[in-house]
Amino acid sequence: MINQIDAHASVTLNGSGAGQVSLGPPAGTRWALDLANVSVVAAGTGAAPSAASTCTLYRGSTSGPQQQVDVAILTGNGAASGKVGGVPYFPGQVLWAVWTGGDPGAIATLQVYGKQAQRSDPPFESGPLGEGFAQIPPFLIVGVPGAQIVITSNVPAALTAYYTAPPHSVLSVTRAAILMYPDATDYFYQVTGLDAAGNVFYGTGWFGSGLGVNEATFVNLSGIGLGLFMDFSALSQAWGSFQQVLATFGSPTFPGSTLVFAGSSIVNFGSDNKGDIQWHGVSLPRGIAAVGTATASVTGIGTVMTTIITSDYKGVFKNGRAYRMHVHIPLIVSTAAGDVLVRWIQTNGTVIRPQQTWWRTLANGTIVPYDETLVFVNTSGADISNQDIRVQVATTAGANLASSVSGTAPGRFEIEDCGDQSLFPNAPSMA
Repeated sequence: MINQIDAHASVTLNGSGAGQVSLGPPAGTRWALDLANVSVVAAGTGAAPSAASTCTLYRGSTSGPQQQVDVAILTGNGAASGKVGGVPYFPGQVLWAVWTGGDPGAIATLQVYGKQAQRSDPPFESGPLGEGFAQIPPFLIVGVPGAQIVITSNVPAALTAYYTAPPHSVLSVTRAAILMYPDATDYFYQVTGLDAAGNVFYGTGWFGSGLGVNEATFVNLSGIGLGLFMDFSALSQAWGSFQQVLATFGSPTFPGSTLVFAGSSIVNFGSDNKGDIQWHGVSLPRGIAAVGTATASVTGIGTVMTTIITSDYKGVFKNGRAYRMHVHIPLIVSTAAGDVLVRWIQTNGTVIRPQQTWWRTLANGTIVPYDETLVFVNTSGADISNQDIRVQVATTAGANLASSVSGTAPGRFEIEDCGDQSLFPNAPSMA
């Protein structure tokens, strides 16, 4: 809530007739002052002083006065100033009253009037700036103080030559914004233009007498994707081994490109056009590779390992990649109680998951969901194709096992490319 304030503070003038006192908003509040009164009276009697003291008002901090606001000659008890208005005061910002030439031992008082608000309250209504403060008209500061900004279709010759030469030989600059630094020799620029196909491009950088043209970013919006070009070569001597960068997002036009910073590869855009992205040389996951279902139950499973679901993966298990396969399929034990044993193998018989007891001594008639996820890798040295992953189960002697699926309640599998094989050093390998 915004309230009216009437605050005061006093000081006893020293042997030289001098003294100072300050007032400011408490923590968590702010002030907007309208008026300040200053006065001096004789100690004990409250009578007018014999000496005409001078009181100067300052805006400052708790450490002392800083900006002069007004000066008053006190020939009587006091004086008032409206020059303190229009400037907000926050905690730590105060109004100082400084007296000189007064009667030693006299009591000097500063009293202020205005509004006080909590920080959560809305802003004060704007009012006129007090005469004690510099009258600065509204203005907008853009860029470096003292710099000039120019928007022009008359592109400087240096930029025209740069964008009509390799690697930008088909570009035509149509508009430029130039920020001139105070030394009037170096400039920051933003340009837009068209390529041969009429697509808009946007570039930024700096040029000047000592640098030539140095492009910072280049973006070309075309029908094939978003291209990004960066050239930090001019910084190589001062900041290290920045290098030229050429990369493409959403397009196979520039395969094998790399984003480089300080001489080390950060992000690579792979050359196989499969969306491969690498971070510090480590290939990141590519996402879902295949999904499938099993809708026909497999019954009469005994002690011999029997396939209940096959990945039916038509793609290629890439060399050096890791894959995560998740399987969900309900199983039912009948005839007698028994264990459930599981293994995963490839089409060629290579065991991915060795045979293990997955569930022990299930009662006759029990239905359980077989739900398992396994990560495996291809470290064979070559891509592997035409190889499915088969999930097989068996039970103990005397029991009978079956998968329990249908068209409305199928078993499911999912294969996901989960990145470089080096991320999973203990995962089983394909062959």
